[in-house]
Amino acid sequence: MLNRIIDLVKFRVERFLLGGAQNRLVFIAILLLLVSLAGGFFVHLIDPQLSIFEDAVWWAFLRLSDPGYLGDDQGALKRTVATVITILGYVLFMGALVAIMTQWLHASIAKLESGLTPISKNGHILILGWTNRTPAIVREILTSGTRLKRFLKYLERGGLHIVILAPEVGPQLTVELKEELGEYWNPRKITLRSGIPIRPEDLKRVDCLHASVIILPGKPLYEKTIDSIDAGTVKALLSISSLAEQNGLETYPPVVTEIMDNRRAAVTEQAYAGDVEVVSSNSIISRLICQIVRHPGLSYVYSELLTHEHGNALYIRECTETVGMKWKQASRAFGSAIPLGVLRSSAKEKSIQFCPDLEYEIRPEDLFVFVAPGAKESKIVPDIQPDEIQTKNIFPSKKTVRKKKLLFLGWSQKVPFLIEELSRYSEELYEIEIMSVVPSKERVEALSRHSKKHSNIAIKHIELDYTLPSGIAKCRPQNFDFVLFLASDWIQSGEETDARSILGYLLLHEEMKLHKTKPETLIELVDPDNEDLFSEREGEVIISPRIVSHLVGGISLRSELNLVFNELFQSAGAEFDFQKVSDYGLSGKQTFKNIQNLVTTTGMIAIGIRINSKPQHPIHLNPNRDLLFDLEPTDDILVLRR
Repeated sequence: MLNRIIDLVKFRVERFLLGGAQNRLVFIAILLLLVSLAGGFFVHLIDPQLSIFEDAVWWAFLRLSDPGYLGDDQGALKRTVATVITILGYVLFMGALVAIMTQWLHASIAKLESGLTPISKNGHILILGWTNRTPAIVREILTSGTRLKRFLKYLERGGLHIVILAPEVGPQLTVELKEELGEYWNPRKITLRSGIPIRPEDLKRVDCLHASVIILPGKPLYEKTIDSIDAGTVKALLSISSLAEQNGLETYPPVVTEIMDNRRAAVTEQAYAGDVEVVSSNSIISRLICQIVRHPGLSYVYSELLTHEHGNALYIRECTETVGMKWKQASRAFGSAIPLGVLRSSAKEKSIQFCPDLEYEIRPEDLFVFVAPGAKESKIVPDIQPDEIQTKNIFPSKKTVRKKKLLFLGWSQKVPFLIEELSRYSEELYEIEIMSVVPSKERVEALSRHSKKHSNIAIKHIELDYTLPSGIAKCRPQNFDFVLFLASDWIQSGEETDARSILGYLLLHEEMKLHKTKPETLIELVDPDNEDLFSEREGEVIISPRIVSHLVGGISLRSELNLVFNELFQSAGAEFDFQKVSDYGLSGKQTFKNIQNLVTTTGMIAIGIRINSKPQHPIHLNPNRDLLFDLEPTDDILVLRR
């Protein structure tokens, strides 16, 4: 019975102490009172000068709280009592009090760092979710330059503020952001908050209803399946819509969301009551890979056009000075920019037309799509005299790929999307061998669930590990036209995925030393830090998460870019291509201006020049119009064609 009473008291004291710093302070105050009473009572009995009990208690409290009184006491017994009380004061009054206050302060700071404090913002950019895309999206927004200034001016906001909702905020996320942003890191412009986008209380914490734009990045496939990722995205959109409806909003903040499967794009758009731009990452990456497979060398073009940190990029702007002009005149009225087409935006719909007819007349509602070093360079040059373009009967020979043999090393969920994209080019035949340690049965089932068999594609599955020398040798890569290293999403980390791709590439390089022919090579990586490993090596590289991040970041600041990217990266739209200069009868020294004029007569637009005699086949994108090129018949003109 006694033990039970003791346990009960211990339990009550424990629950009281765990109630917070205020309870601990009350507990210490009670102990101090008890020590003061006990010490006062004892000294009251032994010292006639402290015959009044209250004075004795006060004497004990002074020794308990201030050790300076210790030398004032006389007598051995009284000094002993004073010493004991003073030592208890060090432990209880000073030690415990400092410990409690330090613990309380640490807990308060930890609570603030955990990102649970609600914010009150207006016009901020909100990113819902922390993935391997999030830091790159933030960097894309911060480095957008003129596009970001126009975005802030449109919102009538003086400064930028980005709020990120992550499942768990901690120092690790801050360090990761600092490393990615480098010189662009500014803690006053970036706020981290804890939560997930499907919880209304977490959405309120980041003040989502007052955001200028909401970004929903997708997650790496090695964390979840495509179905669960897209389901989470749709649920998040429904949560935002429900919260806006509960608050009686008439206008909803625009949303840019990433999904994995483009077949769910319509459902995703219906899940949100406001404006939503859907980016299908698997489809986009598959289309890019497909274009690089068909036109090797385009990875260099895409890596430049999809970023703002170096070289040229894609811009959209209004040019009222060209209204009423023909396309053949307007397209030559710019100094350092190359117009690719016009985007017509109305209240009902948006449409885009690349490579318009030469006689197309520019309308007031038309926006120009440019390739330019910056937004300022896309302005019209008043004193420039547009060349008169006359249609000529010069058409380059049409490229027809009878048959192309492709070797896929690795397996990921984007393979079905890539196969489907290749099948759209019905005039081209593809023989594809897929080597992976993933069982062939699983791969066949994944392909069959996505689409039916295609008449122009033959697929063969091989169960081998391409990171073994014997595996690379057995697939005989010298017999293929193109070798593709896919980032395998069945592996639990992006670092391990890239390590396998890099090892496979090195083994392929060693195997090719034994043969005269070398296939074109493309490596898909996940970690941007690994790109430097291929700066001096043969083959092309794409960083798929970075590409998606650039697209999502750009679209969040200019929604019309989604239409531009979809048109450029689909089989039915316009596409970049390399045309031999010999097809145009060109040779020797030619200015880029002359090349542009000649290509325009064919209904295409010249974007740049590739000198194949130089190492790494450098591509001069949007060069100076008066720059002379000493052309060989094997050199290429980079064109945009319908």
